[in-house]
Amino acid sequence: MYIVPVFVPHAGCIHECTFCNQRLISGQTQFNISSVQAQLVSFVERLPPDKPKQVALYGGSFTAIDMSVQREILRYVQQVSTEYNITSLRISTRPDCISQDNLQLLAEYNVQVVELGVQSLDDTVLLLARRGHSAAVVAPAVRMLKNAGFAVGIQLMVGMQGQTLETVQATTAQVVALQPDMVRIYSMMVLKDTELEKRYLRGEFVPISLEQSVQQAAYIWQAMREHNIKVIRMGLQAEELLSESIVAGSYHPAFGELVMQHYYLSVMERELSALQTQGAKGAIISYPQQMASKIIGMKKHNKLYLQDKFATMNISWQLDQAVQEVYIIAK
Repeated sequence: MYIVPVFVPHAGCIHECTFCNQRLISGQTQFNISSVQAQLVSFVERLPPDKPKQVALYGGSFTAIDMSVQREILRYVQQVSTEYNITSLRISTRPDCISQDNLQLLAEYNVQVVELGVQSLDDTVLLLARRGHSAAVVAPAVRMLKNAGFAVGIQLMVGMQGQTLETVQATTAQVVALQPDMVRIYSMMVLKDTELEKRYLRGEFVPISLEQSVQQAAYIWQAMREHNIKVIRMGLQAEELLSESIVAGSYHPAFGELVMQHYYLSVMERELSALQTQGAKGAIISYPQQMASKIIGMKKHNKLYLQDKFATMNISWQLDQAVQEVYIIAK
């Protein structure tokens, strides 16, 4: 299924979060129905007409928009659904903007996925980010969505002001307990014309390094993976529009690739350490072709690191389509 992104920047947002500038992220300067129509048509006409599509209303907080405007947008998508083979919709919104009336409206127009911009479940972090709600609103919102039959997504962020590895770990545990259907992981970036930029320039906020962001995101990714919760994206949407607007922070165009590379490095390092402790003089690391970039790493980062750390071991690397990920044995 193709996802058709339509941005409604700041539509419905009742709080300006310190890190947010949706107009930069989406490339849209204002919200109106005609812009929604133009975006949808422009994108969908580049896709195969016979393939099913899901319209994704991103940006802003959809369920906080005036109900009449919500209905107008949803009705328009419904009107063109047959022509463009649109089979469903997804929206993103705030966890404190979920109501039974809204859920009834969404269900009426075949919205199947609701993603919640949670970011963190630490109240201090949320307060510093001016999110305008506490962590306590998230669990009830997830329950309401699940009870109404929606698939639930949770959006998380690493590198936020006041955030630590411990708060990321605590948030991750709470998200796992909520059992969402999917998760997105973003890394904090300081964007132009935001409150966070002002704090950064005043020296009140120091972004963590890219390496730290990758480590924290890898922790979340691994936890979700272990609990069969799908991570559908790592890194911001429309990253290509952001590069000139980033003041500071953990930007990398292949952030998700770095996260998985870090995860597999930790797996291989742990297994090689165990083999070395057992007295093995060498090891064979097998992996399928499709996992090569994540196992070997960008610019052979993982391979060079492991060969340096385990210099006394004779390590062989080999492609093997019979294995699913990475498989290490002593030799």
